Amino acid sequence: MVLVLNGIGYPAGARLFAFQVAERYSTVEKQFDSIEQELEKHPQRVAIEYDPDDSHPTRVYFGNGITTDGDYGFTITNFTRLPVNDSPAGQKEK
Repeated sequence: MVLVLNGIGYPAGARLFAFQVAERYSTVEKQFDSIEQELEKHPQRVAIEYDPDDSHPTRVYFGNGITTDGDYGFTITNFTRLPVNDSPAGQKEK
């Protein structure tokens, strides 16, 4: 089964898969958790680049010496920093 979006064909489950992958890396905290989990597996190759201003990951790569389905990673683009709420959680401002 094929899903066609904007004239491009995708495997039927691709849209859900893309959402699940995007959700896995949707916050900086989740990105660092993912990096930590992968580092615990002791990959043979690791390349991680960070933003020089706020240190969020911009490019992450792990490799296990197998070029077919053994190398993987992610790239962060169009990063938007959300405003920080300075008031303690659950308290209303006066």
